[in-house]
Amino acid sequence: MGDSPIFEMVVMRLMQQSGLSDQHCRQTVRVALRDAGLDPMTVTSRQMRVVCKKVLGHHLDLQNIDPKDAESICADLSDLLSSSDLPAPSQQSPESIFYRLDRDGME
Repeated sequence: MGDSPIFEMVVMRLMQQSGLSDQHCRQTVRVALRDAGLDPMTVTSRQMRVVCKKVLGHHLDLQNIDPKDAESICADLSDLLSSSDLPAPSQQSPESIFYRLDRDGME
């Protein structure tokens, strides 16, 4: 299971706006999510909006992004997430996945 489409969307937009590399953007967003107690595989749009508003700006500062630019980027990301129609990621537990696989006769 990969990262959620919401995580991917935020990373792509952050890369476009910040000038940071893909790797730096991914790491920055992952650390911001971790600080908020969230997982990039299961983060919802609503959760990511809160992270962008409250946590991500600090992490952009640590990446030497000008604070005014960081504030603008975070506001844009929040707006993007508000208007996004991406579905929430599946939040299946490992147990339910194995149960489904066993039930479907997969060996």
